[in-house]
Amino acid sequence: MPYQIPRPHKSNKTATLTLGIIGLVFSILLPIVTYCCSIPGLVMARQNPYTGEKDTVGKVLNTVAICVAALNSLAAVISNLVR
Repeated sequence: MPYQIPRPHKSNKTATLTLGIIGLVFSILLPIVTYCCSIPGLVMARQNPYTGEKDTVGKVLNTVAICVAALNSLAAVISNLVR
């Protein structure tokens, strides 16, 4: 049996938190930036393939950012239809 080098344990927590914070900041001004940041952050927060741990803080933060951006987009569409 060949010798296998163990893989280092990588953590995505800082990346998911950073993408979630960027998503929240831009969720009011530019929702498209939120979609581009928070959707990959949400995917990365699912489960770490190396350690098997889940990043619940990153998942919640990115979900909130996507919801705020979606509500902002919906409000903009409704306000344009009313005019």
